[in-house]
Amino acid sequence: MNRIKRSYMFLASFLLPLSLFAQMTVSGTVSDATTGSALDGANVVVEGTDLGAAAGGDGSYSIANVPAGATVTASMIGYTSVSATAAAAVNFELEVAPIQLVGLDVIATKAKHRETPVAFSNVTREELKIRVASRDLPMILNETPGVYASMQAGGSGDSRVNVRGFDQMNTAILINGVPVNDMENGWVYWSNWDGMADVTSSIQIQRGLGATNLAIASVGGTVDVRTSAAELKRGFGFKQELGSDSFYKSTFTFNTGRSGGGLATSVLLQRKTGNGWVDGTWTDAWAYFLTMNKVLGNHSFDISLLGAPQQHGQRDGDNQHTAADWEAMNDVESGYGSKDSRRVNTGGSGSGWGYVSAENAESIKMGTDESIDAIPDMLFGGIQHTKKIGDKWIINNRTNYYHKPVYSLNWHWEISENTSLSTVFYGSNGRGGGTGPLNSRGKVYLQGYFAADSGAFYIDSTGTYVDADSAHVGTHDYHSEYEYYKYINPNHNDDETFDWDDIIAYNQGNDGTGHFENKMYFDLADSAAWQEYTASRWGENAPYDTTYSSTEIRSKYIIRASVNHHDWYGAISTLKHTLSDNLKLSTGIDVRTYAGEHYREVVNLLGGDYFIDIYGNTNDDTNEKKMKKIGDKIAYHNIGYNNWMGGFGQVEYTSDQLSAFASAAFSNTTYQREDFHNYTPDEGQLSEKASFLGSAMKIGANYNINDAMNVFANVGALSVAPKFRNVYLNYVNDINPNAKNENIQSTELGFGYRTGSVQLNANYYYTKWMDKSMVKSSNNLIYNIDGLNAVHSGVELDFAYALMRNLKLTGAMSFANWTWESDVVADVTSDDDRGGDTYHIEIYAGGLHVGDAPQTQMSYGINYEPIKGLTINPVVKYYDKHYADFDPADRDDSTDEADAYQLPAVTLIDLHARYALNIGSLPLEIGFHLLNATDAEYVSDAQDGSGHDEASSKVFYGLGQRFNLNLNIRF
Repeated sequence: MNRIKRSYMFLASFLLPLSLFAQMTVSGTVSDATTGSALDGANVVVEGTDLGAAAGGDGSYSIANVPAGATVTASMIGYTSVSATAAAAVNFELEVAPIQLVGLDVIATKAKHRETPVAFSNVTREELKIRVASRDLPMILNETPGVYASMQAGGSGDSRVNVRGFDQMNTAILINGVPVNDMENGWVYWSNWDGMADVTSSIQIQRGLGATNLAIASVGGTVDVRTSAAELKRGFGFKQELGSDSFYKSTFTFNTGRSGGGLATSVLLQRKTGNGWVDGTWTDAWAYFLTMNKVLGNHSFDISLLGAPQQHGQRDGDNQHTAADWEAMNDVESGYGSKDSRRVNTGGSGSGWGYVSAENAESIKMGTDESIDAIPDMLFGGIQHTKKIGDKWIINNRTNYYHKPVYSLNWHWEISENTSLSTVFYGSNGRGGGTGPLNSRGKVYLQGYFAADSGAFYIDSTGTYVDADSAHVGTHDYHSEYEYYKYINPNHNDDETFDWDDIIAYNQGNDGTGHFENKMYFDLADSAAWQEYTASRWGENAPYDTTYSSTEIRSKYIIRASVNHHDWYGAISTLKHTLSDNLKLSTGIDVRTYAGEHYREVVNLLGGDYFIDIYGNTNDDTNEKKMKKIGDKIAYHNIGYNNWMGGFGQVEYTSDQLSAFASAAFSNTTYQREDFHNYTPDEGQLSEKASFLGSAMKIGANYNINDAMNVFANVGALSVAPKFRNVYLNYVNDINPNAKNENIQSTELGFGYRTGSVQLNANYYYTKWMDKSMVKSSNNLIYNIDGLNAVHSGVELDFAYALMRNLKLTGAMSFANWTWESDVVADVTSDDDRGGDTYHIEIYAGGLHVGDAPQTQMSYGINYEPIKGLTINPVVKYYDKHYADFDPADRDDSTDEADAYQLPAVTLIDLHARYALNIGSLPLEIGFHLLNATDAEYVSDAQDGSGHDEASSKVFYGLGQRFNLNLNIRF
């Protein structure tokens, strides 16, 4: 017995050290297999135990006391799980999941390297977190090949993106696979998506026709933004940001985790304010996001809601100036205290900003709330064209305000092992618009010179105030087509801002001197021309126009709003069926209905009592109806209807080496217009319908040469319905009977190389854009122009090279040649029923380079982790061969063969850094961004001038140096 005891004791003493030795600490990283980026928040668990850890901001994890031989699994929403046998170091690389039952990734075709034969780039959540710096979402796309985004005039949310030389109207923008381009004109307003970057899990840019099944206008490419799915880990987070120009942004997130009933919910709420880098471009915005997921057997349901009620000041396009004019403003201190002309916001035809007294501000502070919905009305109290900045009130007559909530129900059904059905039902109800200047003056003709108290002067043909000398004595003609209120005071403020108190005083006629000295013109009481001028405009008793009222003041100058409401509903459903191990079939439908209401309204009478619309409503048959008060509609009022029905099908072949697809999509677009301004009910306010068939045909194949290299090719053709504005012209219900589709043909060849440390993609593309929709009007007749084609071709390359574990180089390059193909010289006949006259067309655009984006682009970045948790990421961008934007139809001189003005080449440097650490059990992240670190002065956008040179072209400069600092903590 004792011998047996001793044997057991001996065995135990032998096995105990072995059991202790058999436990280990497993450490490593979790990263995206495609991009190599760390997957923050990925779960790593030891199967069959309670052991596990979440990956940190740098993707690292560590689990202690792991039994030897145990299975360790890494997983993350949107990725395929990967398992490995426990070892001291285990690094996981997760592939994007083809089907994400617990997320929103159920509709659009997401391209995969070495399988999908299209050129594309991925921007991961990790890359967004480290580099977006609260900019508009398109700005980070500059670091991918062939994509150019700019802030245009510099207002928050006013950016635009250009892919392969095609603007946003010809680039499809998708949110979770749902098209969001405006269904009338194809544009995308990024201010509607304020806060989107903070809920985006990934962005995929498929350049060219791409792999999307829908028959959409993806001429340049498709930008698919995926929002985050409902997180399965319970907790909440808080992120605080601050930056240049009093920028503050607070973000709160909360995740319920998966409840006992199987429901997971995630919520985001965000608040953003700032004064703006450009004078007067303040921002005041909220953003919210809600997503819920429920899995019921073979069914997965995702509900999402996102919106961003916002208002912000703008700098309008008519404030573009020549380089010389901008230079002249460098010595003028701007209203915000800067002597940097790039920040000036004034000039043009009346758009701009300036200070206003507190007394006047309080009386006109907010405009009507009839053009906004209840949420922004509650948040902002109306339209904030008048706003307090610091301790002063300002008015910027260019203000954008909008709220576009978007909601969807995604339903994924695994019908069988081989068949699945994915459906999304979605809707959007946008409310808002943009403000701007307006007056009730039409054409003005004056003759003669005028003697003022301080000497003779005149207004020249451009409306400029000029002191008269002996050379100017005599007759001088003055003509003004439309002046807004730029010349309300020839002696304008030295800082180029508007004196709004002066404008209000002029409207009210209460300057206290009996005339408008230093208000509109000098005292011209003795001038017969002046008397005739004032009498013809307002009557002898200005500011009262006795035609309408002898007691109420007629406003000469006002702020109006151009309103754009829409109601948009749709559904996309895709059925996928696996025919064999290698062959898959998918088919589906795409239906949408859209109604867009458009009108102008009075939002600020600037001290007056009513306004007379020079574009009078046909239905205003009395003077009382013509007197427009706050909230009344002016200028136009119509609704555009757009119904869309489409179908698509695709067959895919996949093997270890070869993958191929062929797809076809068809659509029918039906337009109709209802006009309440130009027609009476008796005349009929609803137009006839106009329908257009569209199509998208694509075929492509990818071949994996070996484990590292692959090649691909694709060809395709699009037939895109004309935009609404090319169907209904001259702001009336007349249909353009010869409006027709634009046709696009595209070819793409590509090569990929991928090893453990190197990822490289290269491709060549050739896109021909035929029969660009172009319409000319002459003498109120409509002429369609055929034969204007453009060719876009180029080479694109991107790479990532991991020099060592903590150092990676990235780069993207594109070298393009985009040109208009030929001239158009022809006699065309009017295409409506009002004429039959011919119109001689001469367009000499053949060989000219397409403008509006750089045709040579390079971007290089370094990801360096000198210590655990610290990431430093400088990015260098280079742009060249950037021609100013121009309308080829304006090139009507056969002797003018010069290209549009070519902008100077520019190099920009952004610096990003992030430090992730744990304070106790709380993960903390600190981020820092220095944008345009060298404060480079460069032209980002330009309109070509008559001389096609710097002297005649009007430009906007890109934003200067700014910083952003953020602190993010999760509980």
